[in-house]
Amino acid sequence: MQNAYQPIFSQAIENMALIPIVMIILLLILSTCSCAAISSSESTIQTEQNVDGPKYGSQAKRLFQSHNYISTHKALDYWAISPYYIAQQNERSCSVASITMIVNAARVAKTLTSNEELATQQSILNRVNSQEWNRQVSSNGIGVTLNQMKQLVEASLKAFNIQYISVEIIHTMDLSEETKQKFHKILIENENSSTNFLIANFDGSIIFDDVQYGHFAPIAAYDADHSQILVMDPERQNYEPYWISEDMLLHAMVTQDPESAQYRGYIWIKIFE
Repeated sequence: MQNAYQPIFSQAIENMALIPIVMIILLLILSTCSCAAISSSESTIQTEQNVDGPKYGSQAKRLFQSHNYISTHKALDYWAISPYYIAQQNERSCSVASITMIVNAARVAKTLTSNEELATQQSILNRVNSQEWNRQVSSNGIGVTLNQMKQLVEASLKAFNIQYISVEIIHTMDLSEETKQKFHKILIENENSSTNFLIANFDGSIIFDDVQYGHFAPIAAYDADHSQILVMDPERQNYEPYWISEDMLLHAMVTQDPESAQYRGYIWIKIFE
C-alpha cells in the first residue's frame, strides 16, 4: 500500500512547493497593477497642476489687496450684501446663492420680527417651489439661463414679502459704444442707491483663464473713478470678493450661453418699498 501511494504523495509535495512561487508571481502582478493605477492618477493631477496659474490671474484683484474704495465711500450695496455673502452649494447653484444674497440685502433696512428668518438657499428653493429650478441646480443639472433668472428673482423676492419690484434682464450682445454706455450708466445709478442691485451673468474663463463656464454673481460696488467692479463671487471654495475692470466684465458678459444660444448679460433689480 505504501508503494502505491508514494507517487501521489510525491506529486502533492511538489505541488505544495509551487504554491509560494505562484503567490510571489501573483503579488508581483498585483503590485504592477497598483503602481500603474497610482502612476495614472498622479499623471492626471500633474497635468491639472501644469495648467494651473495664479488663482486670480492678472485680471482680478482681491478685495483684501484693494479696499480703499470701501473705506472712503458709502458703498451702499457692499454693506447691504456683504453680511450675507455665501457659498453656492454645488457647481450648478450659483443662481440660488446669488439670489439668496440679494433677497437678504433687499430686506436689510427692514426690522424683522423674532419669527422672521433670514433667507437661506434651501428656504429660497422651498418657497419658490420650482421643480425645474431644483432639477437644474442639482448635481445632475446644468444651471439656469439669464432669461430664467428673471422669473426666479421675482418669485424669490415675493416669497419673502418684497412685492414692489422691477427686474430687468439686459443681454449684452456686443461691445458697441451703446452697450458700454448703457452698462456704465446703470452701474453709476445702481451704486448710488441702497435699493437697487445687480447680478452679472458671465463666462468665468474670460476672467480666470479657466475652462469655459457660465456663472452668476452679485455686483457689490462700482468704483467709477477707476472703472472697477467688485464681484461677490459665490464660488467661495475658490474665490473671495474681487475687483475686475468694467471693460473686462463686459467682455465676459458678451458671450453666448451654449444651452440657450443667447447672450449673457446682467440683471438689474429695483426695490420700491
